Amino acid sequence: MQDGRNVAGYYGPFTPAHHLGITATYAIPGRKSRAQLLQGWEINSSVNLQSGPPVNPVDATDDFAGIGGGRGLLGGASEQWSLVGNPRNFHLGKTTPTPCYAFAGSRFASNPACLPLTLTGDNGAGQACINAANQEVVNAQMNAEIPGSSSGLASLQRFGCYVSPNGKSVLLPPAQGTFGTMGRNALFGAAFGEWDFSASKKWTFSERVALQFRAEFFNFLNNRTYSGGTASITNPATFGLATSAPNSSNPINGTGGPREVQLGLKVTF
Repeated sequence: MQDGRNVAGYYGPFTPAHHLGITATYAIPGRKSRAQLLQGWEINSSVNLQSGPPVNPVDATDDFAGIGGGRGLLGGASEQWSLVGNPRNFHLGKTTPTPCYAFAGSRFASNPACLPLTLTGDNGAGQACINAANQEVVNAQMNAEIPGSSSGLASLQRFGCYVSPNGKSVLLPPAQGTFGTMGRNALFGAAFGEWDFSASKKWTFSERVALQFRAEFFNFLNNRTYSGGTASITNPATFGLATSAPNSSNPINGTGGPREVQLGLKVTF
């Protein structure tokens, strides 16, 4: 997490933790037949599996730590929020944004997707936000000068919070005068998995002349894959929401788009 006394300690993962690629080629045993129909067949398969990429949700608009221009010394003008629980409980890169909660009059309250919070009554899963806010570290010096000026609950009432789909983890703004506890790139986007397949048939006419037909299937199972998800933690309408495939800006086949079929014919001589 960010620490004004240990700038070098602000680190985290930058690439997916796991990546497995398997390729296989099998030349089907042939036998002599009319028009070589039972000869020259080959199949190829490629499986690519990758764990979710790290995502770094930051707040680029609010100076919770209160260090003004000195924020650049900590890697820029963006700050982390506080994370309570297991970061793996948040599933970014889905077709729905991360569940959010807000008090009336807070910044998040203007978003109709956020559920209401109250200091009294049944808040459901949102009660985890209030419980976490009451346990937030505060700036004792600020409170000594102005009682209550540093409060996790006050920050929650001003902004809002996120609760993981299983209700076990919370993302919330830190108390004024403190840094958030979430580490760099602490959350993870959607995992990636794709199976590509191809089959080819070769006719040999002489030692030098041959003809090959090839059919290639990218994303053979036509599984829908989404990108990592939006990391703008101050916008609950889009936080964690994925609206595109990994290959949206990459025209290369086999990188996450819908199933595509490519046919080819090659003559060698």
